Amino acid sequence: MKRGVKSIFGSSTLKKIALGVGGGAMAALAVSAIAPQFSNIAKRAGAYALGGIEGIVGSFALDMVASRTGASTSAGANGGTL
Repeated sequence: MKRGVKSIFGSSTLKKIALGVGGGAMAALAVSAIAPQFSNIAKRAGAYALGGIEGIVGSFALDMVASRTGASTSAGANGGTL
């Protein structure tokens, strides 16, 4: 059991996905301070720069999951208006 968990968390693919998600978030944050209209492009570029193709896939997957869960909770954050 211990070997299986170590191989999952020690895989290079998972590291690339984590680097891509983090790199995309940092790039989007940096670019949105200067030119917010390009933050989505910068997110993908940052994900590719640090994680490669796996990083872009991880960034897309996280955005997809976040948009599904964020739509249901955003109504309570701004007083019930969408």
